[in-house]
Amino acid sequence: MDEQFKDLFRDLASEEAEVRSTAAIILGQIGPPVVESLIITLEDKNPLVREGVAVALGQVGDIRATEPLCKSLSDQEESVRFNSAEALGWLGDPRAIEPLIESLSDKNERVRFGAAVALGQLADNSAIEALITALKDSDKTVRAAAASSLGQIGDTRAVEALIEACKDPEAEVRSKVVGTLGELKDPRAVDGLITVLSDESEYVRGSAAFSLGEIGDPTAITPLVQTLSDDNSLVRRGAMESLVKFGSTAVPDLLPILLVEHDKARENTAVVLGDIGDPSALEALANAAKEDTNRYVRENAKESIEKIEERLSLP
Repeated sequence: MDEQFKDLFRDLASEEAEVRSTAAIILGQIGPPVVESLIITLEDKNPLVREGVAVALGQVGDIRATEPLCKSLSDQEESVRFNSAEALGWLGDPRAIEPLIESLSDKNERVRFGAAVALGQLADNSAIEALITALKDSDKTVRAAAASSLGQIGDTRAVEALIEACKDPEAEVRSKVVGTLGELKDPRAVDGLITVLSDESEYVRGSAAFSLGEIGDPTAITPLVQTLSDDNSLVRRGAMESLVKFGSTAVPDLLPILLVEHDKARENTAVVLGDIGDPSALEALANAAKEDTNRYVRENAKESIEKIEERLSLP
């Protein structure tokens, strides 16, 4: 080993986490010159050293480390197994897929989480079934990671399982699942996402509103319009952004909302109509700008009229 690197390798054994982390980062930045030494050191008797080496090998990005890191997925220390899974995700070598799938059954939830994340980074369809199974893992972080990774892979074979996972008891997981369904853009998810617009968690409802816009199925327009009166601003914002994506198709459902009692619904509708820019909304907006009892509705309506008229004046 080159003398100039000896201190860094020694620091990998430090009792201080910050020292170990710094050494691993620096060795990772050095790159190929230290790969062989790092691979050898991956078998060091000190688990703190093996932990740091796994991180460094992932940062180097040299696929010569793939097989040694796959072997380390069976290390007796969970921190080494986790760091090895994480490093394999960074390397992106498909040879790691099967070992990582096996790690989804690791006894430690942190390792299973690392494996689920890494499989998403590798984005290979052969991991679909294993990740679908992981949607039912006992640990919520693993289930959430599996949902995100299924979105990264982008295979619609996961849609039915994800729809079922919308019923997960943890809001954190439901939010990830709903977001993934939006990424996959499969219309089979629309009915389930419409149901989720009534979820108890505002984060889940907001994610569902956004995902329905990503899918773009017009059957979602009416439920999204109704969501403009949601108690949470995040949810209303998601509905607004999605309705704008539907464009003029959403206007007939939006116009009557300018007359409802719910102030926030009217305020938001006035904004959405301006962002859509359909001139058929001008008359209703003019009435709102003149007659609505809510100052913010009047102001939003006036701004939207200006937006639409400006567009109409463009050549």
